[in-house]
Amino acid sequence: MTKSFVWLILAILIIERIIETVLPDRKKEKGKVTGKWVFYCFLISGFACYGLGIFEFAFRVTEVNVWVTSAGIGLIAARVALKIWAVTTLGKYWSIQIEIREGHKLIKEGPYKFVRHPSYLSTLIEVTAGPLILNAYYTLIFVWLVYFPFMLMRIWLEETELLKKFGKEFEEYREKVPLIIPFLKSSKDRVNDL
Repeated sequence: MTKSFVWLILAILIIERIIETVLPDRKKEKGKVTGKWVFYCFLISGFACYGLGIFEFAFRVTEVNVWVTSAGIGLIAARVALKIWAVTTLGKYWSIQIEIREGHKLIKEGPYKFVRHPSYLSTLIEVTAGPLILNAYYTLIFVWLVYFPFMLMRIWLEETELLKKFGKEFEEYREKVPLIIPFLKSSKDRVNDL
């Protein structure tokens, strides 16, 4: 596997990420948006993950570890499948913002039977897979020290809004379904307890 091939994979990932972030369905009815500032922190730190990974790959990596890159590509394939499943299950309620719409319903089927935030899980898989594809191990440390805390902050804000909107229904759902790691006992993984 050559560095040129890895650059091609990276270009495809960046294009996909830009399309997903910048071109959401604009025909959807807008709802009440909360925590816009954390969205921008999340977005900037996400692009920083890519930037650092690219820098590290360009200037530190001399030989591509095929196994590590292949593992990263496999994770990306899983990420895309999970993201599509999560977004199609949410349907009109999906948003890149923390957004509650008129008539909003709490979705508990599809991937939401297994984790409360499958879209965030897919994003966590993505920002872990990217550095693996690039063999950018220092960037992987950045992901877990900088990006992941912003993700937890965003999840906390989103769960706060969901609790306000759905009350006891969300509380019961939260007791039964893990946060972002499937099959992890839910009562111990609440964002409030982290």
